[in-house]
Amino acid sequence: MEWIYAHRQELFLGSLVIMLVVTGFMSATRHGMYFIRWTRRYFSILDIEFPSSDRYYTTIMTSINRLKNDGFGSGEPDDLPYRSLRKNVLLDFVFIWFAYGCVALMCLHVAWDLEWAPWWFEKLAALQGVALLLDVIENGFILYTMKRPDFFLSGREGQASRKKSAAAFNLYRSVVLLKWTFVLAGVFLSIGVVLYTFLFTGYYSRGEVLFGLAVMGIILASSLLTPVLVRRTALYKERYPASGAAPEASRE
Repeated sequence: MEWIYAHRQELFLGSLVIMLVVTGFMSATRHGMYFIRWTRRYFSILDIEFPSSDRYYTTIMTSINRLKNDGFGSGEPDDLPYRSLRKNVLLDFVFIWFAYGCVALMCLHVAWDLEWAPWWFEKLAALQGVALLLDVIENGFILYTMKRPDFFLSGREGQASRKKSAAAFNLYRSVVLLKWTFVLAGVFLSIGVVLYTFLFTGYYSRGEVLFGLAVMGIILASSLLTPVLVRRTALYKERYPASGAAPEASRE
């Protein structure tokens, strides 16, 4: 822990940069994430994490599988949505280590550097490890249901099977909700305490202010560069050979 304390700023900046780079690649995958329901509909990873129902989740997974296998009856297979979602999930396995690491370091910064900060910020930092484990379980669910798209609706044979399917879907939603609870609590509570300390107590030193500006600069640079880099990825060029069409403009 002493080594982490001594290098917390370097660890945070390094994790932030890697997290934003991976986020850029994950952003590219969204251009290929669509399913067929009367017409082509684009979906995001949030639609997978927070589906309105098990039927909606199953519709997405079934559709991308049918597109991959037979082109949804057209006879021309289209595996782009399947590959895009799979790439997004696999990239997320890398993303979560650095994202939750950043949140944990934010919580530890509050716990270590602010004498009046509540003791439970260290516990909140530890909960980011739990959130990471929950995210791994969530990704496992997604990868498994990509191969078995009817997993959450497979209980049509009898009452016992229906109960198992419902229990599995409720478990999946609980995992996602609990993960986001830990993450958002860590982010907003840490940022809130830091802003309060900076604005109302003037506790922060010049070096810490410069560090905060460096963080904001990295985030701003990422937001400006990511769209440019996304357009250069193979997945984006595959979806939009003309290199210029926006997903919104191509919806049917």
